[in-house]
Amino acid sequence: MIKLKDIMNEAVENETNLPFEIVGSNSILIKGRKLSVKLVFNGSDLKNAVNGKTKKGKVTLASVTIK
Repeated sequence: MIKLKDIMNEAVENETNLPFEIVGSNSILIKGRKLSVKLVFNGSDLKNAVNGKTKKGKVTLASVTIK
């Protein structure tokens, strides 16, 4: 588990206006020039959030790549 004091010394990359793509029924992919993020949601949590059924869900896998 990463603690806040460990993050304090890390570099932060910021990008704005990033395009995203929903891949399949349970994952979202965000691609920028400097970073790429993939979030995989539990079951139909993403679908339910997009349809407005719920406002909460669970991410089972989060992957961030900084170029």
